[in-house]
Amino acid sequence: MARRFGWRSGDVHCRQLDFSGAQNLHIHSVSDTDYTVDKNDYLIHYTRSDTGTGAITLPSALLVAGNTVIVNDAGNNCNTNNITIATEGTDEYIDGTDADTTMSTNSQTVALYTDGSHWYTY
Repeated sequence: MARRFGWRSGDVHCRQLDFSGAQNLHIHSVSDTDYTVDKNDYLIHYTRSDTGTGAITLPSALLVAGNTVIVNDAGNNCNTNNITIATEGTDEYIDGTDADTTMSTNSQTVALYTDGSHWYTY
């Protein structure tokens, strides 16, 4: 069944957008290594089983404005082996104040987006 949406933005008018079927997004599986997010990544499926903190580095917000990234503790062990999500850019923050955020609850998922200046969780 197709869904219909409409919107108006500035001088661009769209009366109808037909959407049906599935949406395919880039999922990247990471195990036992630190990882720098690629501009095409959407979901990071993190299955780290090594001991110690793992690190996910977000690309500079300036270079990927509008992007969304989701990091999931698919290995179900970030309570013991935290996952740190950090920004690559200088003077970029997550949620306005911190240069990184830490995942510390098993099976935790953190979703982030960028406005081109900083990263924000939602």
